[in-house]
Amino acid sequence: MTNNTQFKTLVNTWLNQKKPMITPSTHASFTLIAENHLIPYFGKRKIGSITETDIQSYISYLYNAGRLDNSGGLTVKTIRDVILVLRLAMEFAYKERAIPLLNWDLVEYPKELGIKKVVSLSKDQELALIQCIYMDLNRRTAGILVALFTGLRIGELCGIQMKDAGAALVDAFKDVKGLDPVQIGTYRGFTMSLTLEDFGRDYVLTLKGQMTHRVTLGKDPRGNLTRIDNALNGMAERLTTVQGKLDSLYSQMETAKQELDKPFPQEAELKAKSAMFLSMPTAEAG
Repeated sequence: MTNNTQFKTLVNTWLNQKKPMITPSTHASFTLIAENHLIPYFGKRKIGSITETDIQSYISYLYNAGRLDNSGGLTVKTIRDVILVLRLAMEFAYKERAIPLLNWDLVEYPKELGIKKVVSLSKDQELALIQCIYMDLNRRTAGILVALFTGLRIGELCGIQMKDAGAALVDAFKDVKGLDPVQIGTYRGFTMSLTLEDFGRDYVLTLKGQMTHRVTLGKDPRGNLTRIDNALNGMAERLTTVQGKLDSLYSQMETAKQELDKPFPQEAELKAKSAMFLSMPTAEAG
């Protein structure tokens, strides 16, 4: 690393070096700040060219126009979080002897002019947000959706791992006493409920959407998630099979209708024999 190294190379190197030494949620939060704020602004700059004056100008930019939706500036607290990541990355470059040490005492932050009122979304605004997310569902927008539904903060959400979800599922076993289903949440658009079946031996997860899927769970958190995903991933194949059987049934019904509409070739003969049979004397009459 030298003073000609691009900032995006520096910050990615620092994040990789820092990862084993900080919690997953902290690393995820640092990465999010770097991707959303620092790299778009400083990414192609040579780290040796970044001065205290540049950082002060960057703070002014964040305060006036730093929001990602282009609707204004960031709060002072958020700006401090962003500059903290910038400072840690630049101090890492200093320790690597790539740049001189910056004088961070020269950096000033704007004063918060009063307490900003937290504005809650109305029900209509919340529904509109959900619709927009579903129209452009990806890694980032899905995070917003989870935060909206669960109340988790972004930092907490970034630290969640799949093993945590699996552990929460196993932890729900203690609330299940028998065949009465216990609602435990949703997964991939399916509502989930747990029952205890087979005389208390099997915990069965029922996923209900347009179709219902049942999965027998075990004690391994990660293994349970694999079982659930396998069941849902096989849904398309099962749906195709059912659709094929349904199409075959419709075809058979159509064939039967056509057969019923055809004239009976021996109808005249049947009428004659029926009349003759009816005219025959019965045993009592004889």
